[in-house]
Amino acid sequence: MSSTTVTYSGKKAKKSTSPKTVARKTKPLSGMDSRALKLGIRNGKTVEEFCLEHNCTAEEFDAAVKKLYPQDSSRAKIIRDLAKNSKKKDKKAAAAAASGSDSATDEAEIAAEIMPEAADESTSDVDAEQETAQAEATANTGATEEADNDLEKLRALEEESTERILAIENKHKAEFQKHAAHGKAIDGIYAQIGEIQKTLAELTEQYQQELAGARQCEVNMTAATAEWNAERAHRETIRSAIAKASKLTILVYSNGEFEEMNGRAIVTDGSDELYAELRDDPRFEEMRIKDIKILSKVLAAEKNLQNLMTVEFSFENSEVEIAYLDYHGD
Repeated sequence: MSSTTVTYSGKKAKKSTSPKTVARKTKPLSGMDSRALKLGIRNGKTVEEFCLEHNCTAEEFDAAVKKLYPQDSSRAKIIRDLAKNSKKKDKKAAAAAASGSDSATDEAEIAAEIMPEAADESTSDVDAEQETAQAEATANTGATEEADNDLEKLRALEEESTERILAIENKHKAEFQKHAAHGKAIDGIYAQIGEIQKTLAELTEQYQQELAGARQCEVNMTAATAEWNAERAHRETIRSAIAKASKLTILVYSNGEFEEMNGRAIVTDGSDELYAELRDDPRFEEMRIKDIKILSKVLAAEKNLQNLMTVEFSFENSEVEIAYLDYHGD
């Protein structure tokens, strides 16, 4: 489909410099809708007047018309109506210009030169004739323009009514198609409901059976959990007895390393709190810091293991061993 485009002047429309021109407030072009456009055309507005009213260029006005009427047929009619208004304005201006003919002015000037005493009278007669001719031309133009405007208004109303009728017909057609689709869907759903009701009865029976089985499993799991907890408590009692019956000997070397009698190394950290306590204890003020750290590690290991098993320490450094015995008051 070809696009219909009208080309206007690229400059913004200028306001008339006539003394009778009344300044009007401009309106933003974005505020113009199809109703305002058609109403302005019915009132005889031209492209220049629309551009003056909205303070825009002809290209901007043309873009706005394309946005309001994207279809070529509708936009072409708007363009034709605007062209008609421009022609009417041109005819009116030509008629007004013709009413003040140059011949009458020339005759008055010649008469004034030949008969100076009749100059004023002749000028008055020419003015009177010009005013009469202008009045007649204006009256004729106004009558013709009014008749054209009435016809254009009726045609515009007819077009709007036709557009509304087409829109209503399309709406009815769309609703009819939706109604048919709904009816077909209803029949299908009704058939599905029958199948669902049958399936629901079967599933309800299966549900009751599965529910009874699940409840019996819950009873069995509760009993198994109680038995499991009791057996775990019994095992912990046995482990505690084993730990107390066992005796762990830990070798403490001068370099601070710990080792079990079977040769397995033990990693243990000292306690900052115990180290501070030992460092400030007068009984150990002669000890080296290194030996105090070893003693704090021994006491920390003893504290962690004493509830699990019997522990005894064998010291390589006799000073650490004496300090250990002094700590326990031996």
